Amino acid sequence: MTEREALIKLVRQVPDFEKLSFCQQVSIILWFAERICNKPNFTELDIGRCLNHLDLESPSLMDSHIRRCSDITEMPSTPASAGPNKVIKLATFRLKWRVRDALDKEFRKLLPAQQPSTVLLDLSDKIQNPEEKVFLDETIKCFRSGANRAAIVMCWNLTFSHLCNHILKHPKLPDFNNAIPQGKKPISTYEDFSRYKESDILDWAKTVDIVSKNQHAILKEKLDTRNRAAHPSTVIFTPIDTEHYITHLVSNLVLKL
Repeated sequence: MTEREALIKLVRQVPDFEKLSFCQQVSIILWFAERICNKPNFTELDIGRCLNHLDLESPSLMDSHIRRCSDITEMPSTPASAGPNKVIKLATFRLKWRVRDALDKEFRKLLPAQQPSTVLLDLSDKIQNPEEKVFLDETIKCFRSGANRAAIVMCWNLTFSHLCNHILKHPKLPDFNNAIPQGKKPISTYEDFSRYKESDILDWAKTVDIVSKNQHAILKEKLDTRNRAAHPSTVIFTPIDTEHYITHLVSNLVLKL
């Protein structure tokens, strides 16, 4: 589920959201940011993006409008790149705690343990390989428990395993082996893939058209995300980010190759 889809799902619980005051609308958006997206501080740009998701126009001089809202507090500025050698400071905002508590009660139905969407659950029925089905089921278990990093790593394991098996069965396997630098062992069994970096295997598969240019781009992007999830960092992986990662990889790679 994307940020836009998740926000629209929330706003559907609010009758006449469009008729609420600007401050009331932003309060709900900031609750969404903290409780659903796990991002406690939102900038003016973030709020504008969410208003755009809802087909609502941002007022001119929006930061001054936000500062007039009694339910919202301004946090220390956040650095943001404005181009080469330029850094600008963006004000960040969050809800006051009493307002957050009140909205927690109003939207408590949206706060249980992470529930996979129907789209995500339907993917399991579409996978025929029993081993891959186990991989996906474990991925969804991690997602349900809120272990978003683990879910991302498990989903990458599923996708990369599928790719390796696809290469082994592909008629272009000899071409793939020719793409491997001379002096290195060719691929003949699944275990042989462990000799090489995953990024190299993706590149060689693209070189001989075992994966398309678009599939390669998706794989490279998702591998980078997996690396960020697998190693200690301050990067936050929200339920929305994680579910999108899983559905995007499985739909575009596992079910396509």
